[in-house]
Amino acid sequence: MKHLFLYAIACFFLCTACFEKEEEIKVEEEIEVAPPEVDILKCEYIKDFVTRDPNGVPKEPRATLKKYLKGEQSIFETNTGGNPDNRDLVIIAYWNTDCKPFCDIIRSGIVSNTPCSQSFLDSLVYVETMWKDER
Repeated sequence: MKHLFLYAIACFFLCTACFEKEEEIKVEEEIEVAPPEVDILKCEYIKDFVTRDPNGVPKEPRATLKKYLKGEQSIFETNTGGNPDNRDLVIIAYWNTDCKPFCDIIRSGIVSNTPCSQSFLDSLVYVETMWKDER
């Protein structure tokens, strides 16, 4: 019985010694670096686009302002809305944070001066719809 008690104490010290030597494993979380926030409404064209005549006739689909990422750069899309099959002039333009247009897509048979390449459109990652014509 005396030996059994000594074995129990020895096992206890061995087990607790193992736990004390166990190192903590720290897992570092990856921190995503978000691009800086941009107040796109400082751009005159986009401000006019969003605040245009509230009494105008809305088009289907509705006009939108969307935000995309291209790498780490924010790109904004203005879409006038409408349906080119109904003779609506639909212009989709892409803008950088300096209020400069990259390119556009005109859907009504009119040729664009700065057409968007398919590789540019494929490189865009959708972030959010910032505004939609709700009239």
